[in-house]
Amino acid sequence: MAGSVSIRVQAGGQDVGSVPEGTTVTITARCAWEFQDHPRRLIIDYTEPNGTKHMGAWIKELYDTGGGWNEDNPAGSDTLTGQMSLSYIGPYVFESRFQYYADGDRVNLIQFGPAAWALDVYAVPAYDLHISASGHGTTDPPPGYYSYNDGTTVNVRAIPESGGAYVFQYWDLDGVSYTVNPIPVLIDRKRELTAYFTGSVVGEWNVQGYVSNVDGGDVPSTTRVRASPGGATAAPDYMGFWQMTLNPGVYDFTCTEPGYVTQRRQFNIYPDTLNLVNFDMYRPDYSWPFGQIAGYVKTQDGHAISGATVSIPGYGELTDYMGWFGSSLVKVPVGTYALQASHPNFEPASISVTVTSGYITKVNVVLGPKALKYTLTIATSTYGSTDPVAGSYQYPKGTAVSVKATPYVGYMFDHWLLDGTSYAINPLPVTMNEDLILSPFFVPEEVITTGSASGYVKTPDGAPLAGATVKTNGASITTDGSGYYSVILEAGTYTLTASMSGYGKDPSLPNSASVTVIAGSRVDVADLFLKLVGVTPPPKKKLGLMAFLLFMASVIGVTGYGATRKESK
Repeated sequence: MAGSVSIRVQAGGQDVGSVPEGTTVTITARCAWEFQDHPRRLIIDYTEPNGTKHMGAWIKELYDTGGGWNEDNPAGSDTLTGQMSLSYIGPYVFESRFQYYADGDRVNLIQFGPAAWALDVYAVPAYDLHISASGHGTTDPPPGYYSYNDGTTVNVRAIPESGGAYVFQYWDLDGVSYTVNPIPVLIDRKRELTAYFTGSVVGEWNVQGYVSNVDGGDVPSTTRVRASPGGATAAPDYMGFWQMTLNPGVYDFTCTEPGYVTQRRQFNIYPDTLNLVNFDMYRPDYSWPFGQIAGYVKTQDGHAISGATVSIPGYGELTDYMGWFGSSLVKVPVGTYALQASHPNFEPASISVTVTSGYITKVNVVLGPKALKYTLTIATSTYGSTDPVAGSYQYPKGTAVSVKATPYVGYMFDHWLLDGTSYAINPLPVTMNEDLILSPFFVPEEVITTGSASGYVKTPDGAPLAGATVKTNGASITTDGSGYYSVILEAGTYTLTASMSGYGKDPSLPNSASVTVIAGSRVDVADLFLKLVGVTPPPKKKLGLMAFLLFMASVIGVTGYGATRKESK
């Protein structure tokens, strides 16, 4: 073909296959023609999700619009742009058509196209924000469930209980710790937010522990336990018991005694609780087979991930609100391990760690965010297939998926059911902003057994004959004012015969025709003809004697006697 036409739909300057409701899109159609063609108009149509069609929503007249025919129209192209806000949820279809006259034909309009662009308009998803408080305080908004549209930012403030005995400590947002207050929460999925509070006064002797002498004797009086940072020092008694007061935080502890190997531990000191730190003393000639693994699990931007699972074979624990781990990995056998860290909201990570006798192997693990994914479940059907095939598929949030239904022989596609909403478009564009269930529906294909035969009945001079009857096999139809008739018949071969009162067959023209009707098709029948036949006069009657004499007298009076009288005047 000589012409070409295309269409595209954009939002924010980008091609789009799915957009949230209320988005304003720009529709651009483009056509091109060759030198022998004469373009007429470029048209954009669109169909709403409910099936309403808007034909000629935008039209651009190209040439021959009041200025006459452009005989020297060269090859060229043109564009048509429309803009609209999409207020209905579901699939839209935009189409462009290009009309032109070809090869100097100024009468018969040729149409090229349509070119189509399918677009899914989805409801702006809403997600829950669950706010809670651990005790000794509340939040603003108060603890509870709230629903917000996707992309909303909510500011939440933690409020300690009055009296000054407690202060805000940290937030836990989906397993990530934050200390900013108030905290801005972006609603792009379901969120869980908890405020934690702690006592404002540190309890005395909040850190305690024991030093055990592997030799079995008493702990020497010169043994010292030190905490860094800060340099706090404690002297264990002969049974090894020691205690000190520390502010909350992570400390490196050492236990020293001349003639013994220095022992090292790392612990996170929590407020409002008794923190236990224990040591084992041994001499250099003793082969101590243990070390400690301790460290942090954090996000890529440095925020602590609480509740992450950190493990090596035979050992494991959950990170605390600071993302710290190590309390259960104090006495790990010397060796090399693959340390695993995971959290439901993050991609897992694995790193290699080597444990050395008497030392702390410090590890920092960074977890990347896990892409938000939603599941599209495509149901099976006995009467057709889908592409993708029936099953469950996970897609990142916002992914546009096109699903096509193909009926089996004897069936045809009827509609889709997407989470309770019916759509007739096929293939169907689906936007993944939540878990969805999609079911195809097929119906038996209609078996068409009839066709139609149509034509005209005319007089020999070609004039239409209205009111004529065309009959065949018991079927009868009367021609309209233009002499036209159309009759529906089962597939087969028939003889159609025309008749009408006062008309008969012209010996040189047919008043009947044989036709073969094909199911689902229309057969054009050759013209049938009838000619007007004259009215037959009534039979002549014999005259009686008196009638004859009167008749003769009238003749004589007119032709003879009457004439003589006229002359005598």
